Amino acid sequence: MKCLKMLGLAAVVATALFALVGAGTASATVICKNNLNTEKCSEPYPVGTEGTASLVESAKLTDTSGNVLDTCTGSTIKSTLKEAGSATTTVKSGVSTMTFTGCTFPTTVINGGSAELHWISGTDNGTLTTFNTEVTINTGLFGSCIYGPGNGADVGTTVGGNPGSMTLNVVVTRFGSNFACPATAKFTGKYVATSPTNAWVAAG
Repeated sequence: MKCLKMLGLAAVVATALFALVGAGTASATVICKNNLNTEKCSEPYPVGTEGTASLVESAKLTDTSGNVLDTCTGSTIKSTLKEAGSATTTVKSGVSTMTFTGCTFPTTVINGGSAELHWISGTDNGTLTTFNTEVTINTGLFGSCIYGPGNGADVGTTVGGNPGSMTLNVVVTRFGSNFACPATAKFTGKYVATSPTNAWVAAG
């Protein structure tokens, strides 16, 4: 089997483990233990908090015509808060571990990367932005391929709750010199926070 690379879901979900944020400004964002007030969090998660998220149902990588390139039925992502955010700054995290199992082809994360969370005004939700994420998929169809969402790409929608969750739907780009691989592909999947389970996004 050869390598094809899947989306940089790692950092995405990694931060989403307990971040579950949304699109908005790059500031005034925290991950909260409760949803008492979206404007002001009384119990923000501190720097160093470790979060874990698990895949729900399956994750898929498809080409632009909708043909499935790879499907995984299991995935776990672990991340750590590097910056807790505040009323003037945003949340940042790094992926410590990311695995895929039950895949059509062997799938390995090369670089989990990092992520930022951005609160959506008036909600407990938001969008997740990732950086430097790359995942490898072993397949005999295209050979060794590398895909990632690129730096500063919004990769999905997060929903606050207990448990919090995140739905990923992002177009990824091929990296490397293997032009047999599709130039772009789409990654989709849903993750649910498993530790801690309670996570809401607030303004600070």
